[in-house]
Amino acid sequence: MASRKVTTRERVREREKRLSRACEIVNSDLDVRAVEREWGAFSDEVDAVAEPWKDAPAR
Repeated sequence: MASRKVTTRERVREREKRLSRACEIVNSDLDVRAVEREWGAFSDEVDAVAEPWKDAPAR
């Protein structure tokens, strides 16, 4: 059982390293940054839309 935990822990560490590296690569990509800015602008527009169900009378 202990060796299984060690193996699992090692796999998790390796995945975390790969994820961290992938994030570094993506964050340095200018095209990705541009897309993130566009998504942020879209999100702001969506947040500004009134939600009609908030003011709806209770049934």
